Amino acid sequence: MWLFTKYGFYSIVKDSNSAHYKCRARRKKDLVNLISNFKYLSEYEIHCDKKADYHYRIFISQNHFSMLMLSISNTVDYSNFKDSISKNKDQVNKVDHYSEVWETMYSYQIKNT
Repeated sequence: MWLFTKYGFYSIVKDSNSAHYKCRARRKKDLVNLISNFKYLSEYEIHCDKKADYHYRIFISQNHFSMLMLSISNTVDYSNFKDSISKNKDQVNKVDHYSEVWETMYSYQIKNT
């Protein structure tokens, strides 16, 4: 699952080697943002693997994964995501990239409706 949030961009998948979920990020700061904003994640260490697709990750329990989804949903306080990101000094450098994703999916919609 991809999550584009005001705290950062994440890919969350089930870990094939454990009962945990991998919450992965392209930027360490995005995981730091999650951990600082959702204190129940403070027990998790950020792992770095420069050979992996996503260099940074935390391994979270099923319970914390569920809590995180609810917590993030409760932080949506904007009517336009890209506009909110453009006003967030920590995330503004992602606006062009998010716009590219938007354009790609818009193109998909036009071609498939």
